[in-house]
Amino acid sequence: MSFWPARRARAASVSGRRSPESAPRARWSWRCAIPAPRSSPWTCRSPWTTCGPGSVPWRRSTRPTRTSCRSGSARSTWFTAPACWRRRARRLLTPSRCGDGRQLGGTTVCGIAGLIWCGGGAPPVELLLRMADVQRHRGPDGEGFALLSLDPCGSTSFSRNAPPPAVPQPVGGFAFRRLAILDLTDAAAQPMSNEDGSVWLVFNGEVYNYIELRAELEARGCRFRSTGDTEVVLRAYETWGMDCFSRFNGMWGIGLWDARQGALILCRDRFGVKPLHYHFDGTRLVFASEIKAVLEAPWARREPDDTAIADYLVHRRVNCSEHTFFRGIWSLPAGHFLRLEPGSASAQPRVAKWWEIRDHLEQPPGDEGACIERFRELFRDAVRVRLRSDVPIGTALSGGLDSSSVVCTARPLLRRGNQKAFSACYEGFELDEKRYIDLVVEHTGVESHITRPTAESLLSDLHRFVWHQEEPVRTTSMYAQFKVFELARRQSTPVTLDGQGADETLAGYPYFFPVHLAGLLASGRLGAWWHEAAAYARNHRRSRLHAWLSSLAGFASHRRMIRLAGRFSHEDDSSWVSPRLRRVAADIAADRQPVLRGRLNERLYEVFAWDGLPALLRYEDRNAMAHAVESRLPFMDWRLVVFLFSLPAPFKIRDGTTKWILRHAMAGTVPPAILARHDKIGFATPEKAWIRSGSTGPIADLIERAIASDPGWWEPHRLSRLWKRFREGQAASVGSLWRVANLVLWHERFSVGFNGGGG
Repeated sequence: MSFWPARRARAASVSGRRSPESAPRARWSWRCAIPAPRSSPWTCRSPWTTCGPGSVPWRRSTRPTRTSCRSGSARSTWFTAPACWRRRARRLLTPSRCGDGRQLGGTTVCGIAGLIWCGGGAPPVELLLRMADVQRHRGPDGEGFALLSLDPCGSTSFSRNAPPPAVPQPVGGFAFRRLAILDLTDAAAQPMSNEDGSVWLVFNGEVYNYIELRAELEARGCRFRSTGDTEVVLRAYETWGMDCFSRFNGMWGIGLWDARQGALILCRDRFGVKPLHYHFDGTRLVFASEIKAVLEAPWARREPDDTAIADYLVHRRVNCSEHTFFRGIWSLPAGHFLRLEPGSASAQPRVAKWWEIRDHLEQPPGDEGACIERFRELFRDAVRVRLRSDVPIGTALSGGLDSSSVVCTARPLLRRGNQKAFSACYEGFELDEKRYIDLVVEHTGVESHITRPTAESLLSDLHRFVWHQEEPVRTTSMYAQFKVFELARRQSTPVTLDGQGADETLAGYPYFFPVHLAGLLASGRLGAWWHEAAAYARNHRRSRLHAWLSSLAGFASHRRMIRLAGRFSHEDDSSWVSPRLRRVAADIAADRQPVLRGRLNERLYEVFAWDGLPALLRYEDRNAMAHAVESRLPFMDWRLVVFLFSLPAPFKIRDGTTKWILRHAMAGTVPPAILARHDKIGFATPEKAWIRSGSTGPIADLIERAIASDPGWWEPHRLSRLWKRFREGQAASVGSLWRVANLVLWHERFSVGFNGGGG
């Protein structure tokens, strides 16, 4: 097998790359083509051009296909080259590297977009261009476009600098923005197709085990021109079909057009690390990495989704379902695929799950030491495969156990001087973790870089931050992460490793203690319960009565625990939210059916899959890609996640300590002072001081406008009283006021209309 196109997709490069006229000609292709018209800007000196939309490719008759290029509506555009041309092409275009001898390949994280017309129809090219432009920050290194056809050999790439080509039986198009991480040549350009042009791919993310998959595919007879993971994804789909996704270890949002089946396939990775959004109006489907690209479609209306807003204001949750804050724009759920066959005007997309964690749970080793060693091996390999890069790699370092474990594990795997650590610190803040950051830096010798976000920088960046996030955020901690990635890009480090995902698999948050204690009580292990309750009280400076009462709270669902906390904390009071939205919130996501065994594992998975981590992954992706940085998450390696959810609770919480197995596995690797930490700070910012300092500036203006506008999301008189108490220095909900200000700014920034209520 070989790779197509040899140089055709290179026409879709941005300024700064060599044009097809000046680029060396590829000597390798299984296609030949008739000379392009003289008027075409892609005419090459050789009559065997394969570089642009002006060429007419020949396809091998041995390819299995549903439609022949010699018949039907395609006859006038696509035809078989004469036998003498084919013989000469085989002599001249022998399999080899690119004509200039470069080793081709590439791995990219990027922005993808596409649209499909059910029943056919030429897509508006200008819309594809706008969808790429609005995601330029995700991929500043290049762009590419393709027009898709129901004819298996009718699709073609095109450039914004040339008139779009006509294709037979048009059905849609793809757009792509590239951030190059491995090989920087054009061989990794997307959209990418197979040799005969029947399968087209746009791919955002990384498949970390692409080297191993490539070897397996080569053993099956596949031949590669590139060295990156994009072609491996394409070849894997050709070889294994939809089963290929279960072989990938990575993060991705994928769009595939398979003209052989007449189907669009969208796929998202197991845990939703990379985003993928879509809108379907009955006849047209538009999809993209970011919502703002979907909104470029004129028929995607900018209306708020009451379900998402109610969840945000009442439950303080975002991204816990397929709903986005824009009505009718959906997030493809993690571990799901979408399939649409647009051959008829009545076609409907089908969304189905392709991966379920309980189908992959394993029997852990019976020996405790073997479990620790197994965890250590999996974690080290998860870090190792995420260090595959030809550009500098850094790490986000907060000083906590998770990020410190990543930094210390990566240190011996990297060349000296090839690792930078990026951190956020705050002068005079009681929760500042700089002393722990300094411990890790001294222990590993990494090059430390620190950003110091302030209230002034927050107010200055607020509009830009909200635009990149494109949905409201829960706290200002996400802004600190935004500044960390900004620092990484300024230091010319486009790849970072982060500790995201450890708290949700290793029970890192304090609210998991009541759940664990309740599980011990429910199982009748009273001695273990007494020991753990006493250890929890001792390590976290709580009374034993508090620990015992917490055991009872642990029997409640995660939602009920939040409501219970709201009775004692101003931060969780939602009485100021409108009765309409409170009713909507009450009907959201009733308690789900258990997925895993064990009270603690079940609660962990609830937070991992719905009520916590999905929001953090969205923040991570938008903050990193706002600055063209790729963030890789070793704790989200699916092998490690499955192993941890297969372990019983004592491997996560023991002796009043969270992340028990991680602490023991990292002994001798991470500084002892980090391993001994019992506090959980969680990338905290001086949020109360920031909001208070802005109470007479832009934030105050946002809240005043919220009170005056009355969109039906809150009760203005109650919100006014909340705001007054805060300005007078009384106890009031800083988090509630931040959410209101963030929601108003989102509404104004994206010109969102009102669809009911008071506005």
